[in-house]
Amino acid sequence: MRALVIANSGQALASMTNLLVDLRRVDLRHASGASHVDRQVRSFGPALVLIDDMRWPPLALARIQEVRSAAPDAAIVVTTSELEGDWLADALRHGADAVLPAEADNETFLRI
Repeated sequence: MRALVIANSGQALASMTNLLVDLRRVDLRHASGASHVDRQVRSFGPALVLIDDMRWPPLALARIQEVRSAAPDAAIVVTTSELEGDWLADALRHGADAVLPAEADNETFLRI
């Protein structure tokens, strides 16, 4: 399976990468939140995209739309530390398949 992790910080990148460690046969790539994600998604063709909430929901929502447009069939999972507010529903409306707490364990993640 091809998976792409999009994160702005090293800590978020490490945390999200650790979620995938238990999966076998994962071709894992990383992208910065500031990069041209749509180009990376189109060229790599991931089945799964993990997006860190980037501490600013409007940017995360833009990333979700960018990924969904570039890879309509990819599963998009957003991890967030912000569990309050309308932005969680907005993430789903913008094309995310799931929104998980940033502290989600591997078992929770693997059920998706």
